[in-house]
Amino acid sequence: MIFNTWSLLLAAVTLVSAQTPSGSLIHFNGSPDKCLSVFPQPRPSNGQEVQLQGCSQLWKINRGPTKLITADHNMCLDAGSSPTNGTKLKLWDCYDNLPAQSWYFTDDNRIALKDQGFCIDLPDGKQTDGQVLQIWACSTGNTNQVWTL
Repeated sequence: MIFNTWSLLLAAVTLVSAQTPSGSLIHFNGSPDKCLSVFPQPRPSNGQEVQLQGCSQLWKINRGPTKLITADHNMCLDAGSSPTNGTKLKLWDCYDNLPAQSWYFTDDNRIALKDQGFCIDLPDGKQTDGQVLQIWACSTGNTNQVWTL
């Protein structure tokens, strides 16, 4: 009887630990195979650059004010302490009420830094793996700033 109880408990723990984290892929401008990603995986760290890569990185994101959090490691997309055009995006530990980690998904499919006028931007629109993402002044019509879930 004890053996059966332990077997069931072990099976339940294994099932819980094997679950895939939930989240969304963030595609560049509707591209089916290029996404906002962290590379290399599996253990991102503070300061790691965020890139365009093949679609595998899941993010927790909602419409309206939000943080962009990696679904698997709970690290936040961060624009740095003094964001300007061309600032490279990085991962960092998540902090509440930190302006550099406060984003919103706009009605026209841009991901903007809250109250700062900057959007996630793919430099020169180059859709090559490893292209490090940046922020740039949000601009209607700039297709380098369009992201879809």
